[in-house]
Amino acid sequence: MAGILWRAEPKSSEKPKQSSGSTVATAKHTIEDLVKAAEKGDLSGIITLIDDHHVNPNTNQVTKIPLIHAATYNQPKALELLLSKTARPNLVNSQGKTALHVAAERGYSDCVAVLLKGGADFKIKDKNGKNPLDLAGENKKDDCCMILETWPLTRKMGEKVEQIATKAANLGQDFETVRQFITEYNKRKAAIDREIFGESSNRKMKSNKKTSS
Repeated sequence: MAGILWRAEPKSSEKPKQSSGSTVATAKHTIEDLVKAAEKGDLSGIITLIDDHHVNPNTNQVTKIPLIHAATYNQPKALELLLSKTARPNLVNSQGKTALHVAAERGYSDCVAVLLKGGADFKIKDKNGKNPLDLAGENKKDDCCMILETWPLTRKMGEKVEQIATKAANLGQDFETVRQFITEYNKRKAAIDREIFGESSNRKMKSNKKTSS
């Protein structure tokens, strides 16, 4: 089921628009520049603006939220990058819509998947009282409906897998600790035996073990 989130290819009408070049060539390093970079999928521009020029992606200007603009222009890679740069996934525009609302409404399944994985709340309702699934259903965006409907179960399954993996890793560490302890114990015991019984006695003990086996 998790494969639904990542294997679906965008339909021809949904293909991300490619960047025609870096946004920051003549940039003023403002939130408007970050919005343009998000719309174009200009990843290097986004990195430069946030990392080098400290443009905050979490603006309080409802018409200039980079994450929502990336979702509007079907830019899943830009969404991933913005989320990794601490962009908050649940900021809303003047209509009360999050980036997830926008992506679901337009049928951008890759963007929906990225946003959900990045912490977007699928239960938030816009000013018309509609959540992302409502908008996807109204616009007959079946792929987005499927992802949103199955997300609660998919998320629980993912959390369970992570728990199992963590337990397995801890168990492996425990086994390694025990193995190291036994190895060290045998070394120290052999050293003590040599001090107490001497080399000849130690060789005799080994010889007796071989004979008995």
